[in-house]
Amino acid sequence: MSFSLRARVAAATALGATLVVAALAVVTSVAISRNNVNQLDERLTTASQVLVPNSSTLEAFIDQLSGAFAVTIRSGDIVVASTPTRLPALDTGSQTVDVDGQRFRVYTATSTVVSSVSISIGVPAIEAQQVTDEQQRQVILLGLAAVAVSTGLGWLFGGRAVKPLVT
Repeated sequence: MSFSLRARVAAATALGATLVVAALAVVTSVAISRNNVNQLDERLTTASQVLVPNSSTLEAFIDQLSGAFAVTIRSGDIVVASTPTRLPALDTGSQTVDVDGQRFRVYTATSTVVSSVSISIGVPAIEAQQVTDEQQRQVILLGLAAVAVSTGLGWLFGGRAVKPLVT
């Protein structure tokens, strides 16, 4: 079976577009993932800036906080107060950890007012992952649409370009 020159031009256009779209999709997906994690880290950092100076007040009602996030206050190695989900002892900064089989993105800060007091604030990572998955799915769908459009344009323009060669 022999394909027409027009079909070959359209196929070459589709292949070229697929390679470009695939490369851009990989780069974009990685960038989306990193950006979402960075935004989550910024929100946790902002929350810690409010909670750390008020850690003594927070201790009084920490057990009444909802399950949307987890907070653990430590003095040295001793847990002073915690939400029902107790976060592990971590170094200062952001990390992703498993707590009772659930992944959390956690930011740990130390108090500048009271020495050796640290507060870990965490949110379930699944929520951020769902947003990232949806954004990456949109990138894939747009990429497939771009390949389809370029294939159609390759067919259209390829026919006009090869017409003098086949007549």
